[in-house]
Amino acid sequence: MGLLKKSFKLEIKELSETGKFTGYASTFGNVDRGGDMIKAGAFKKTLLDKSTFPLLWQHSSSDPIGLVEKAEEDEKGLLMVGQLNMEVQSAREKYAFMRQGVIKAMSIGYETVRETWQKSVRILEEIKLGEISLCIFPMNEAATITGVKADDLEPILEAILASSMEAKPYPNEHAARLRDPDDFDPDSFRRTDGGTLYGKVKVPTTISIIWGKLKEAAEEADPPIPQALRFPTKTWSTEESKDWLEENKIKSISFEPASDKMIEQLEMSIKALQSLLDKREPISEITPEYQEPITKGLDSIEHELKAMLSI
Repeated sequence: MGLLKKSFKLEIKELSETGKFTGYASTFGNVDRGGDMIKAGAFKKTLLDKSTFPLLWQHSSSDPIGLVEKAEEDEKGLLMVGQLNMEVQSAREKYAFMRQGVIKAMSIGYETVRETWQKSVRILEEIKLGEISLCIFPMNEAATITGVKADDLEPILEAILASSMEAKPYPNEHAARLRDPDDFDPDSFRRTDGGTLYGKVKVPTTISIIWGKLKEAAEEADPPIPQALRFPTKTWSTEESKDWLEENKIKSISFEPASDKMIEQLEMSIKALQSLLDKREPISEITPEYQEPITKGLDSIEHELKAMLSI
């Protein structure tokens, strides 16, 4: 199974001209948009087993940008020292973005080793860390971009994030409903990439599971149950999705193919975001050798967002 991904607001404590930076790749005790909370000590074992980790751009193994030279837990979270490889063009561009404040998120690629539940919140007790990535938006807080106010971005981000849970129609995913969403507490929905259904069916990470808690749950501590499955169009066709359900004897109450109309709406949202980025402040205070990659990077934000959304 592939690594799961979880992103956080990038809190850089130090960024040197050599591309070395210190910051938090993960923080403890806060519940993210996916309904997960990482417990202090979750990285303890993996840090004993491994001392360095790859530093990637948005989890792409084809775009390594450096090395995490050191990582350790403190009272706040996972504190790491990263070194961008300044001999690589992509890493130099990311360095320029970090200096300007365009890149404001860090994301971890991990495997869940041990978890517990508190009502609808999943507590990650132990994590096996695979890699750390720089990315654009964090999962637990919508990061702002230099020159654009968070209030201006809110309606656009809402349109993008709405597709991740029970919003309809679905933009780039086929959806198989296992139970009516009206049976669930609307605040309890969360999604995972892959997992186990009904204690026996192994779901690959190319399929997402939507979990939720029933309104009439017997106990508050009862774990969520599966409400739906999502099949991304990048990996699954309509027929392949239906065949997988049949082969694994998964009965759904409805199956809804991906909606082209929602894709168009998301594309409009991305263009609106690009329009806001065009209002960015001058970059004259940035040294000349970094002005070109910054300008090129901002001009390609639309492309990056499309890639993130798999449109």
